[in-house]
Amino acid sequence: MNNDLLKKYASLAVNTGVNIQKDNILVISSPIETAEFARLIAEEAYKAGAKDVIVHYGDQKLTKIKLENSSLETIADYPDWMAEGYNYYARQGACFISIAASDPDGLKGIPVEKIGTSQKARTSALKEYYDNSMSNKCRWCVLSVPTLSWAKKVFPNASDDEAMKSL
Repeated sequence: MNNDLLKKYASLAVNTGVNIQKDNILVISSPIETAEFARLIAEEAYKAGAKDVIVHYGDQKLTKIKLENSSLETIADYPDWMAEGYNYYARQGACFISIAASDPDGLKGIPVEKIGTSQKARTSALKEYYDNSMSNKCRWCVLSVPTLSWAKKVFPNASDDEAMKSL
């Protein structure tokens, strides 16, 4: 995707999406595939006066490996330290940007029960964060950028190079 366009998009997310102000903290949740875009958002946030930018990267391929190889008991145990990261920043009034760009087929073949158990554990552990977000106690924004997995889904007959050019 055009880098100038991504910079404008990052600026829009920071300045309008969450309206970063001087000394705000920004927490970015990003798939590892969109790391470059997360960096652009971080740069824009610092330019806008953010005190700190924290980035949490997710790796859907590692998530799939865990779900394939872990018991339901393990999957149902969302670590307190991970939850406290989000809950802590929500209590501080941080701003949150989530980049939603996972592979549409990334968890294909994983039993629905395991995916549901994982999502339920995360939702329960992050209740304070979600409550603050949904009651607008903190500013948040969800956005997306194209990824190769999405381009391949939209253009299934395209080579990786052709699909990348479509981004």
